Amino acid sequence: MTGEPGSLARALAAAVALGAGYLVLAFAGMGMGDVKLAPAAGALLGWHSWSAVITGTFTGFLLGAVAAVTLVVTGRAHRKEQAAFGPFLLAGTLSVSLLLT
Repeated sequence: MTGEPGSLARALAAAVALGAGYLVLAFAGMGMGDVKLAPAAGALLGWHSWSAVITGTFTGFLLGAVAAVTLVVTGRAHRKEQAAFGPFLLAGTLSVSLLLT
């Protein structure tokens, strides 16, 4: 448990914040598996900084959007089709976390 002072409190706060944010998105169609994964991603990113939480979350959504647009443009999916977001959430979280370590 090394790191700057306050990193544990920030990680817990980020876990709660990201979990709550994804829970709100669950009412718009986000899957509950993604909601359950979000606090872990928030804790990992929050351990680094609040900017890591924002960047990692944005990166996950950006990766998901690029994949969705690619699938729609190539005709492999329709606009209203649902897709798993967990892999993109993990990719955004891990890419930002690895860049900061």
